[in-house]
Amino acid sequence: MHKPLFWLTLLVLGAFALRAHQLGHTPLRGDEAFSAQYWAQLPLSESLARIATIEPHPPLTYALFHLWGRIFGIYSEFALRMLPVLGNLLGVPLLYQLGRRLHSKRVGVFAALLWTIHPFEVWHAQDFRNYALWASSSAFLGMLAVRYWHAPKPRHLWQYGAWAVVSALIFYFELLIIAGLGLAGLLFLRRRAALAWLATNAAAGASVLAVFITLQGRLFSSGGYAGNTSVFAPAEWVTQFLPVLTFGDSLPPAWFAPLGLLLAALYTGMLWAMPARKTALLLLAWGALPLLLLGFVSLRVSVFIPRYAMAVIPAFVLLVALFVRQARLSLLLRTAVATFWIGMSAFGLYNYYHAFPASKSPDWHAVRDFVREHVLAGDYVLQSAPESAFAYYLYMAAGEQIANGALPVSPNFPPNAEMQALLEEITAGYARVWYFVHTEWQNTAVVRDWLAARAARVETWRVMGHDVLLYHMAQTSSPSQ
Repeated sequence: MHKPLFWLTLLVLGAFALRAHQLGHTPLRGDEAFSAQYWAQLPLSESLARIATIEPHPPLTYALFHLWGRIFGIYSEFALRMLPVLGNLLGVPLLYQLGRRLHSKRVGVFAALLWTIHPFEVWHAQDFRNYALWASSSAFLGMLAVRYWHAPKPRHLWQYGAWAVVSALIFYFELLIIAGLGLAGLLFLRRRAALAWLATNAAAGASVLAVFITLQGRLFSSGGYAGNTSVFAPAEWVTQFLPVLTFGDSLPPAWFAPLGLLLAALYTGMLWAMPARKTALLLLAWGALPLLLLGFVSLRVSVFIPRYAMAVIPAFVLLVALFVRQARLSLLLRTAVATFWIGMSAFGLYNYYHAFPASKSPDWHAVRDFVREHVLAGDYVLQSAPESAFAYYLYMAAGEQIANGALPVSPNFPPNAEMQALLEEITAGYARVWYFVHTEWQNTAVVRDWLAARAARVETWRVMGHDVLLYHMAQTSSPSQ
């Protein structure tokens, strides 16, 4: 067997082992459960008409996840997460091809190794969302771009343009990567090819924007979506983005700021030391411009979080792989850098597998087990706030035998009288009402007082560190159907 093929085969197998390890051990977190219920389970037409208009993800994501749910169902964490595992696994041969095209097979093998053990890639490969799929599809787009720059044939350009649309319809922020690659391509192409390159990128971007405006334009124009993550904070480019996009987010929090400063210095030095100036500028445009553009977008919506920029990871990985393989540099220096990268990645993976799972998702399995043991058919389960994972594991435990609901939570809480009327309506006719207080909020006392006035509290349990209260209602009738 040819040596690169041998090592690549080992890396693919190793990447699969890392991504499949404990795959079904951690319960689905809330966003994963949402994906299972509203991407994978709902009919595709309903997802696009009802969910895509309030959650701005592209239509191809809904189609892929729905197809996976139709084939494998939605009530196995292992089966659900195998979709991002297999999608992210494609990044191994893609990083090999990128390294080979930019320099050599040895650079490709080392780049594939860094992708294999990258803690942030493993984290998202074990997460039933579209980020891991996007990471690989974006790497494939990068490979198509490099191929066209080296051999600017029309069919290569059309293939790049078509895949740019596909990748952006998996995750819209691929448009930021298209911008970075679009700028980088000008370094390699002559005038006619450069004009065709710019036109293709513009056409791909316009096509994706047309889809976005059709599906989600009204959501943004009406101010109905302001983002749900962090607001723009420029210092976090160094103190959060660089560490997370290099070694994942399972390292000790106190390490992030100093590690970010170290990485900023190392990446700058690697770019400066690279003899191929065009390649250095390519990686700078690919890795830095999307981060800058994400900051600009974050001035409008709160989306300043590393996972929304994880498609720049191939640029970071290739930069390190190219630096380690530069023969003109000291062998000791290159060995130290390679050892540091592999060692930090291994430490991040160790933390992820052994210390981090509890913070990735609460122990929703405890809710499932409690419901199976204590809750009866015909009971009503009330949760203190909408939580997709709670509803997912409640249904896993009892199917449709148990009615359930959640109290509304928003920046403007309903008035007390409105809350009491809602409680009266949703619990009417049930002899036993369970109140799962998994989220404390400012109107929690209203619910407790209302239940205390109309029911007898029978018993209190503790599940996941929160109260679970059982009430016998004073007056009951048959639940309405």
